[in-house]
Amino acid sequence: MAAALAALTAGAWATLSLAPPRVATETAPAVSLPLDRFGGIPVRVAEPNGYFQVRKIGNRWVFVTPEGNAFWMLGVFNVSVTGSIDDLKDSQLNRVRRKYGDLTVWGMHTARRLGTWGFNTAAEYSAHYVWPVVSPYGGRWENPEKLAFNGLIRVSYYGLRNRGNLAPGPFKDLIVGTDPAVYRNWRGNTTPDVFDPNFDAYVDGVLRNDRELRAALASPWLIGITIDDSDNIVGFGVWILRRDGQERTMEVELGRVHGGGVVAKLRGVEDRDEAAQWVGADIAVERSRLPACAPGEYYWTDLEGLEVRTVEGEVLGRVDHLLATGSNDVLVLGGDDRRMIPFVMGEVIRAVDLESGVIVADWPADF
Repeated sequence: MAAALAALTAGAWATLSLAPPRVATETAPAVSLPLDRFGGIPVRVAEPNGYFQVRKIGNRWVFVTPEGNAFWMLGVFNVSVTGSIDDLKDSQLNRVRRKYGDLTVWGMHTARRLGTWGFNTAAEYSAHYVWPVVSPYGGRWENPEKLAFNGLIRVSYYGLRNRGNLAPGPFKDLIVGTDPAVYRNWRGNTTPDVFDPNFDAYVDGVLRNDRELRAALASPWLIGITIDDSDNIVGFGVWILRRDGQERTMEVELGRVHGGGVVAKLRGVEDRDEAAQWVGADIAVERSRLPACAPGEYYWTDLEGLEVRTVEGEVLGRVDHLLATGSNDVLVLGGDDRRMIPFVMGEVIRAVDLESGVIVADWPADF
């Protein structure tokens, strides 16, 4: 151990900092290093400041714990639950509720389990239930199982429309303004002009108004905040294509919206005959690659299976599927009468509670 620490101070950091917190030699078995309470290796690389930071050691940047020690991040992406109905006609959210009774209990056990598996971070898209912070949605519950975490704000995705009016106006999209004869690649997502003053204004607005983010910023367990998701900027990257009973996962190299569809160049598909096999195929994207919805927006798959009740509490049925009518989406409830309810937030749909699995609709029970 003493030799290993001496090597760090002697300039061999570039090599040793890239290994997880275990030391192995040819003549001795691997031994576990004692870690600080944030999971940092007990090698002081910066002065403690109460928060995570980064420090350049030689030619490499490393994370530093609030106690000033080096930190090797071993994180899990999207530690969360989904209400999507699967092929067993049930959802992960329902199973979690049946097992744990409450998402706070699930969050505590999940954080503990990740720690016993050797992970030390809840990475992007993780639910706030696993964060070691007081819930931003009321109450004083705080996860007692401490786990470092990363926040996420998706400025480019929402700021181009100035969602929430957090800036004086939307900032510019660099791709939209290009000549289609010059730029012929993917146009379906966002490429923000980060030098537009509205970009800074929107970032400031998000930092001031995001409840989960405000709760996270005061926590010493916050490693940092990821700005945007590359999938929103250059496309979803990987598609799952389905046609005639076949399924194939393929990487998208180039693409653009064309009429009511998409024209794309798929990696490994080099001739017209092979490409023709997938014309008209259904395109699926892994849920973890989809952007989070803005307040008041929901993916159809998250609404399917939810119970619909009137404002008086009478059960109308469960959502079987949805229809797009052009003006608004329509909930189609299961059962013999196949009741249909317009999905118009505020006017018809009064509340959607994905955690409770309930939609409240201002809709007559006998209609």
